[in-house]
Amino acid sequence: MHSFQAGYEWGSQSQDGDIPLLLTGRELVIKWNWRMVTFRRCSQMQPECASRVNLRRVTADAGREQLLGGIGCIERNHCLFQHAIIKGGISMSQNQKTVLYSVEDTVATIQMNRPHVKNALNENMLHELYAAFQEANKDDKIAVIALTGTDKAFSSGADLKSIPVHQLADFDHGEYLSKHYNPLILLINESHKPTIACINGVAVGAGLSLALACDFRVAADDAVFALSFLNIGLIPDAGTSYFLPRLVGLGKALELGLGDKLTTAEALRIGLIHQRGDGKALIDSLKKLPYPAYSWMKANMKAGTQLSLCEVMQLEVEGQRKAGASTYHRQAILQFLNGKK
Repeated sequence: MHSFQAGYEWGSQSQDGDIPLLLTGRELVIKWNWRMVTFRRCSQMQPECASRVNLRRVTADAGREQLLGGIGCIERNHCLFQHAIIKGGISMSQNQKTVLYSVEDTVATIQMNRPHVKNALNENMLHELYAAFQEANKDDKIAVIALTGTDKAFSSGADLKSIPVHQLADFDHGEYLSKHYNPLILLINESHKPTIACINGVAVGAGLSLALACDFRVAADDAVFALSFLNIGLIPDAGTSYFLPRLVGLGKALELGLGDKLTTAEALRIGLIHQRGDGKALIDSLKKLPYPAYSWMKANMKAGTQLSLCEVMQLEVEGQRKAGASTYHRQAILQFLNGKK
């Protein structure tokens, strides 16, 4: 990448609700959250891909600033902005995905991929996680969905640096949760397939919340768990207040909410995780489960935490009627009667 004496920073975004695209010269280097990315100018204007933008040019001369305005667009194969996401978001290029998605056998592995910040969650990663879980849910060949992180971190929680400092006073944390976190948590929790969080390192704040939304949690011996919300004057969110008391009890959940760190051994002892290890053995077991019987069992047990006994038993009647009519059940009974395992 070329070296420039003068960099460019974000100025004000247009009021039309579109994501600003950039046009100044043949090539730009834009500083975004301390990362430098290169843009190339289009040879032809594409109005449908353009939006007004102001850039503040910080010159080499101390204190001098020059406001620049323009309309432009970026070549599609170089464009780092995606119009499909909520306004103001930024997406990494194809070779810099914040989420890696792979399929092996019948297992979809969704891997958070921002190792330079211990897989801290920004808006773009949340959108890519949502898309990945959607893809795994709708793929009939997928039997198990595994969530993990790259390098030696699961996720260090929300990326606080992704909030522009000049917007901090007006930043609506509740709206941000509603738009970006809550849909993802619901999607994971309501998946009809087995979901497993393979916690390969630090799982803090909202990163831990993602793990709690999964059906199963396994952790490496050197993993670390913590709810760090109170340390910055916030409260546990992204479903933590729902999942945690149900897993470890109200008293322990309140204690964990104070922010103390847990080791893997401690997390296993209190029931926060199911196993130690890399999760491969559990994944192999989950792959063999009869589907959709597992999905009905999962739905009924989740309902059982909120409904009355009579309501839950009626759900069991309906689910058992479907399971009893399945090919898997009939074959299993015939094998049993014939003396086969």
